[in-house]
This record gives sequence, structure tokens and C-alpha cells, in this order.
Amino acid sequence: MYPFCRLFRNASLCPGRCLLRFATRRYTPPVSRVFLASIAGLVGFAAYLVAAVDLADAVIGRGVLAETLYFVLAGTLWVAPAWGLLIWAARGDRSGG
Repeated sequence: MYPFCRLFRNASLCPGRCLLRFATRRYTPPVSRVFLASIAGLVGFAAYLVAAVDLADAVIGRGVLAETLYFVLAGTLWVAPAWGLLIWAARGDRSGG
């Protein structure tokens, strides 16, 4: 029995006992979807930037229409995966507490 629990008639109701049990256990919280989405978004966006810049070198000099089309597409194609990642992350953290 814990020393603090001697103050209670029923030692199983002692709040100190619960706290000591919890403190001695190893607790690892679950990984949040928002955290995972943040890491995946940063890594994915960095990879997308590297690929877009490398492909831009091949497009430069092929005409104004090709360059314009490429940069409009390259500037907006990242939105779809990012939007999906945001929806996935927001759906997972509805635990209510």
C-alpha cells in the first residue's frame, strides 16, 4: 500500500494510487494524422519542387506557348495532392476530446 493511501478507508479508491500507477507505466501517445500529413506534405512538396525545376530546364527555349503551359500546370498541379492530404489529416482528428 502507498503511504498516501493510508488516509483512505478503501485503499483502492486512493487518488495517489492511480497517479503512481500511471506514472510508472510508459505511455506513448498515438501519432497524430496532422503531424504525419505535415511531414508528408513538406517532403512531398520539396520533391515536387525539385522535379518541377528539373523539368523546367527542358521546357525553357521551346517557345512561349510551351513555357506558359508548363508553368501554369507546374504551378497548380501540387494543389490536388495537398488538398487530399489536408482532407485525410482533418478526418482523423475528430476524437472529440
